Amino acid sequence: MDYNRTNNPVLKYDYVINWQHATFRKEIPFLEELHKKQFVINLKCNDISKKYVDSVFKSVFGYCTEIDPVTYKGYCVKKNNINAMHDGKIIECPVRNPDKNYIYQKLINNTYDDTQVQDIRTPVIKGNIPVVYLKRRPVEGRFAREKTSSRIGNPDEIYSDEERNKIKNFCEKMNLEYGDMDILRDNDDGKIYIIDVNNTPHGPEQLSKKEKKYALETLAREFKKAFMT
Repeated sequence: MDYNRTNNPVLKYDYVINWQHATFRKEIPFLEELHKKQFVINLKCNDISKKYVDSVFKSVFGYCTEIDPVTYKGYCVKKNNINAMHDGKIIECPVRNPDKNYIYQKLINNTYDDTQVQDIRTPVIKGNIPVVYLKRRPVEGRFAREKTSSRIGNPDEIYSDEERNKIKNFCEKMNLEYGDMDILRDNDDGKIYIIDVNNTPHGPEQLSKKEKKYALETLAREFKKAFMT
């Protein structure tokens, strides 16, 4: 949109966003004070830890991913509670001494075919889902950063109206006005699970040049309509 960005409040600015790369954000007094007279995007979205995301998800959807590793029998996923660690691994329960710094989650069957799993990267702008990215990676590297392919999906075809309404409700409870979510659909029960929230998104990845242009234009249009009018 040809906007310049600055983190210097002395300079002239038109719009404000709380942008901190942290799972647990510190409150910034200047932004708190500014918010009294000017809207600050994502001001209160201060916790994107996996345990908090899952607890908010449960309050909206009525089910969640977290399991009790001490009593659960079978395979589960062990992940760091801190965001973007990509250290998930599949373990067998029960676990005698669970690590409090990790979350133990249901193993979701999000396989796309015999060799790949599929995540649904879901941008959200004031509760609206303009586009989704269908991201696929090898089953053996399902928790890694690397992706083998990514393509644009139609949100209306991916999510039902009820699911979209609940995603919007989830974002409101998370105080997430602008961000990305990683959502999985379980092939076994048909349900969706929000497993990650990112309140500092950097746009689409690994799309074709044509799809990336479409995605950026769509996101820019929705962002402008939501926050700059």
